Amino acid sequence: MTPPALITAAPPTTSSSLAPITAAPPTTSSLAPITATPPTPPPNTPPNSNAQSVQFVSTPQSKRATTTRLATVYAQPVSIKQLELKELILSHLTGRVWEFQQDEISSYEPLVIHLNAALMAAKTIRHQLSFDRGADPYAQNLFFSVYDRETHDHILGAAPLKPDINLHNIRTRTKRPRGKFSASWGHPNSYNKRPMLQIEMAVEVGTKWTELLAQLGTYARASFCASPLRQFVIGIGINHVQQKFCIFIFHAGGVAASALTHLVKGFKHLVRFFLAVLHWNTTEDAGIISDGIQYILPSPIGQTYSCFDNLELLHRRVDLCGRRTYVARVGLHTDGTNEQHGRQTTYFESSGVRPGWPVKEEEENNQPPLEDQTSTTILKRKKNTTSADSGSSKRRRVGDEDVHHESPLERKSARVSNYQAADAASKTLEEEAANVAAQELIRQRCSDERRKTPLAKYDQIIASSKCDKLPTEAVIKLSWLPKDSHEREGLALRDCTGQFGTPAFIYTLCVANNSKFLPNSVDEANPWSEFKRKYDGPILLDLRHLCATISADVGRSLEGCNTPYELARALLDCQLGWLNILQRDILHRDVSIGNLLLLETLVARSRFEPTLPSVYDALVDTTAYTKFNQAKTDLQATLERLGVGNNCSAIITDLDLCTRINQNSEGHSHLSGTTEFMSSPMLLSLESKQLYQQSIRDDIWAFFNVAVWAILHSKGPRGSSAFEAVWRDDIQQNYKTRDSAHIAIVKCWAALLVDEDGEPIGPADGSGVVYPQHESSLDELSPLLKVFLPILHAWHQKLPSQQSPMPVSLAANLQQQFIAIKHVRDFAEILERYRERLEPSRWQPHLLNPV
Repeated sequence: MTPPALITAAPPTTSSSLAPITAAPPTTSSLAPITATPPTPPPNTPPNSNAQSVQFVSTPQSKRATTTRLATVYAQPVSIKQLELKELILSHLTGRVWEFQQDEISSYEPLVIHLNAALMAAKTIRHQLSFDRGADPYAQNLFFSVYDRETHDHILGAAPLKPDINLHNIRTRTKRPRGKFSASWGHPNSYNKRPMLQIEMAVEVGTKWTELLAQLGTYARASFCASPLRQFVIGIGINHVQQKFCIFIFHAGGVAASALTHLVKGFKHLVRFFLAVLHWNTTEDAGIISDGIQYILPSPIGQTYSCFDNLELLHRRVDLCGRRTYVARVGLHTDGTNEQHGRQTTYFESSGVRPGWPVKEEEENNQPPLEDQTSTTILKRKKNTTSADSGSSKRRRVGDEDVHHESPLERKSARVSNYQAADAASKTLEEEAANVAAQELIRQRCSDERRKTPLAKYDQIIASSKCDKLPTEAVIKLSWLPKDSHEREGLALRDCTGQFGTPAFIYTLCVANNSKFLPNSVDEANPWSEFKRKYDGPILLDLRHLCATISADVGRSLEGCNTPYELARALLDCQLGWLNILQRDILHRDVSIGNLLLLETLVARSRFEPTLPSVYDALVDTTAYTKFNQAKTDLQATLERLGVGNNCSAIITDLDLCTRINQNSEGHSHLSGTTEFMSSPMLLSLESKQLYQQSIRDDIWAFFNVAVWAILHSKGPRGSSAFEAVWRDDIQQNYKTRDSAHIAIVKCWAALLVDEDGEPIGPADGSGVVYPQHESSLDELSPLLKVFLPILHAWHQKLPSQQSPMPVSLAANLQQQFIAIKHVRDFAEILERYRERLEPSRWQPHLLNPV
């Protein structure tokens, strides 16, 4: 069972952070070897000490491949003889020559024996080099086993996977299970008759490297699904015919890999890899940077921190690489029993404590002074044990019977340093026996300073000046973004916070990055001939940062709107928020169903006030200025009649793809957005690989696409019409079927329009009326769609043409602002026209007083 972990963020070039595997490059078409760097000695090591760390480096040998060479190895000051690592490895090769089978299934058992032999050699080397003194590693009890059967858990509802060979890790004092056991990608906490172990690494055996990589990618996706916030997943591919292995590292930037290495001739490289794995002292070293259950969040001013529990998962995107967005609603946690979840909370530090062991909490008056605490921290590892009054079944977890409670005397004794313990062990047998007991205390201790201080670091915080403390409930969004995207989103949210239709932004910060998996330069990224590149350009180094954005507003998708009024008001408020962002020269570029949120309650915001254009724009184009001013006046009057004051019901969020309007004046081949809601010209340009200038018009069409999606995918009552089911499928396929569905929906209402004499006027004319007796033909549609048909029809006619070019004159900014405010005005007037269909009593101004 994997214990909770914490998010760690180390600078990209830090030399002291553990980089168990460094490989390059970030795409599947170019692969390079592995570099492993064990951790450096603690900072309290004497300057003249001979203690140094083991370091492995890679040196390019040719353009096609890269091989590794052995660096100088130094042992820590221990009583054993100084040995070269090469000699240690060779000493474990005696008599180990395996006969591999040509048949894949028959080769599983010999391969497991070979892998376990390499693993045992690495453990012996680590022990002889005394790297395990005073520490209890994360990978303390690793073993390979043949699995070749379905795993216990189902990932995203798909059929269970069947990995050939698994690497398991028993992180408690429980013995290795005998006989068959079940394996899972996530926490093995569900009931099962057999022993349950979590999969640390999957091994796939085959003859084609492309198929091996694809299958290992499937396993990696399952691991990312089980632990959405983990940094990387490692898989081992073995070609049993060629007798070669390759180590793949899947991360947010793509996939990196080692050079193809012979299983027998390159046995030392396999041992070196496992030696690097054995240097993982904490779960964050293994890539599990957070369990997504509990968080330690710093205050906006960075001087205090608070613990938050995950209350509800709002959104999760499971990708093998890319942003992997994770959004959750979190609530303030108090020490002791969490009554809301019915469980106990226990703190852990990153080293010195056996992962999975509870540790006694210190009294609150023993907390170190605030100035002595680390302020640059976001998450802290915790463990949850089942509470007696939680109402859940009292299942006993592995290792619960082996709980060690420390006494104050033991904690005092545990402050002995590792190096002092090592020196004491080299004197006499009696002292060595005493040292063993001291080391046991060191492994189990949790110092006051480390326990009371969060552990994971962060940097590049961008905070709002309007908030100096965290609320009791908040929304946290974690996503792997390019660095410039993080800065753009933070600055944009900071500029717009508190405005109508925008989030109550608190801060955003960088938590981790994938720099240790990328080559230092493009020249060091060597493509693998097994994979053909799709283009001849340079290899892209996709450096990504795990960024956390904290906001105070809690909402849900527009698909959950209960009434037509809720959806109509939410669409209006989100467009007003989009207009507020646009008035600060920021183009959103990702209007989608996941980024428009219906708030749980009305929240107070600044009343929407359209800003006037600059004097320069007014002088350059007086006609556009006059039109803009008139649209502004009309919009304010319509909002006043609808009762939209400073009470906001919905917000537009997620600005990580936004850009400045003045920086978006040229066409680009890389466009931003969510495919299902992007405008048709954008998708057509992507399909034809042509340059395209993303503009305000694309965001406007995205709002219409979101509205149709929310109506057809509403969680309310569904209609019995077969057409509605077809439309629901069409809007998910491609832009051509989506546009056809939109036209069909609009024509449903247009076909009912008649003039004063009762004659049909045709779908092209927006005038006319629909008699109530004619609406009976729409009874098979869902109630929400039936109410919104005239609104969608009128809105579709007011949308800007998708074919006309955007203004490029000197007053282009003013003209684009006019297009935007005109669109929002038209939508508000449409809602006013059909307010009788949308619960007219809800639009009264006196019901929408400030909260």
